Amino acid sequence: MWQLKDRRDFEQRLAIEQLGFTPGQDKAARKLQESWRAKIARRHLTLLLKAERLMANSQSIFESDPENMAALCNYTLFVHVGLDDLDKASRLYKVCISQMMSRGGDNPFILYSYAIFAARMGENYLEFVKRAKAAEERLAKRETQNVPIYSLANAYIRHLAISAQSVASWHNYALCR
Repeated sequence: MWQLKDRRDFEQRLAIEQLGFTPGQDKAARKLQESWRAKIARRHLTLLLKAERLMANSQSIFESDPENMAALCNYTLFVHVGLDDLDKASRLYKVCISQMMSRGGDNPFILYSYAIFAARMGENYLEFVKRAKAAEERLAKRETQNVPIYSLANAYIRHLAISAQSVASWHNYALCR
């Protein structure tokens, strides 16, 4: 009995010397990493499903309530990245930006979306990114939730890039990152 205990102690000391941790610590760390990866995967899947549902219904929601700013923004993003209709997206982005200006204050979602569109069109987009980040910081101070504003759109654009496998969708995703 004492020989087994001595052997286990020796193996643990040897493992600590060679690896810096014991087999039990390694097992616990792997279990924690596994749990964390599962949590992140669930979060990504939840975001993806929510984004997919939102974008799939964006056209009908916008058509039923064209004065709704959120519906306009979601539909514009859908036209831009989902349908890849850049002419229509350009017209819709102009409406989004003019409504944002008339309301006063910057909307990070509109500015991030337009920055991706402007970069794709070869225009200067850096000013829109700066404004979006500043608006997002102001908004984060007022709200208690720590979910990034553009996380749903990011999930949708990533899903679209993976499923469509087109140059335009990967370009949009690269710009989104």
